[in-house]
Amino acid sequence: MQEMEATLETVSEEIAALEKEENEIKTKEVDIKHEVEKYEVVLKENQQKVRYWKKELSNLSLQSVGLVDDTPQHLETLNEEQVEIIDKEDIQVFDASSVINYIG
Repeated sequence: MQEMEATLETVSEEIAALEKEENEIKTKEVDIKHEVEKYEVVLKENQQKVRYWKKELSNLSLQSVGLVDDTPQHLETLNEEQVEIIDKEDIQVFDASSVINYIG
């Protein structure tokens, strides 16, 4: 009888340990689901931004400002690989005041 009680106690302890582990796994699962939901929201927002900026870019065109050549060139759209190749240090940023100073 004592042997059966000892076995029952051992099995009960194993069950308790397994239930504790199961609860920890369920907690992690819930945390992961929340993280995935956050990423899905961010992804959806970024996809909307991409659509918006593609629409805005489609409305852009090059215009001559009379500095070099009067003929506007075609505005080229780069793919992801081409964008990655561009060295950010090679990109020059200027504002309208620098153009005005250049002109005159």
